[in-house]
Amino acid sequence: MDDGQFGRSLRRRRQTAGLTQRELAVRAGVSVRALRYWENGKIDTPRMASRQQIQQVLDGAPAPATETVRIGVLGALTVRGRHRELGLLRPKAAALLAVMALQPNQQVGRDEVVHTLWGDAPPASYLRLLRGHADAVRRMLGQTPWLSSVGKGDGYLLTVARDQLDVLEFKALAAHARATRGMGDLARAYELYKASLDCWRGTPLLGFHTRLRHHPAAVALANQRVSVAMEYADLGRRIGRHTEVDARLQHWAPFSA
Repeated sequence: MDDGQFGRSLRRRRQTAGLTQRELAVRAGVSVRALRYWENGKIDTPRMASRQQIQQVLDGAPAPATETVRIGVLGALTVRGRHRELGLLRPKAAALLAVMALQPNQQVGRDEVVHTLWGDAPPASYLRLLRGHADAVRRMLGQTPWLSSVGKGDGYLLTVARDQLDVLEFKALAAHARATRGMGDLARAYELYKASLDCWRGTPLLGFHTRLRHHPAAVALANQRVSVAMEYADLGRRIGRHTEVDARLQHWAPFSA
């Protein structure tokens, strides 16, 4: 064993980075137990490979190039990429991922997450269970997208890019369509509206409990879809695409949960 200098330095850097022991261990690919022992100086410092992995996470180094993970909630929940299967997640862990994907890149309070998963009567061990579900989500996603804890257990944050989540793609394409229409390029705007609506595969999070399917964020998304569809239809008819508009609206229906 060393004199504890490595462990003390590791703990300080981890805390400065705002990571829990569990978060650092998952991201660095080491065990939580080993990390805890290193910080407490109970075992020898890790091998060079493990130290480098930890260093990369603490330095904020980009994740190694891998197949892009893509999350879908505009229909049944899907996770594609890196040869991961959604079925590996238990129902509550999948629900945690889903409620976070409805509200990407923003803090979601722990109370909201607990209520979405268990309603008004969570089990006595809900905190331990929630930590386990969060770890399962992190293991599935890898380093990007990334589910992090916020504050001292105050909530969670799903950090995700546009090309990794259909919700962000839908919103970005719809915003681009509106801006393009405002500039007078109606034909291009029409195609962008169509691409935005094509992000939808059906009712958001089909198969989950109504607490999740009727979550305010899910309802807001459904309402945005209706607004975009109305704008698409209005523009399409203005430029003489009546037949295509009617066929696509029928294909995309229903527009409510």
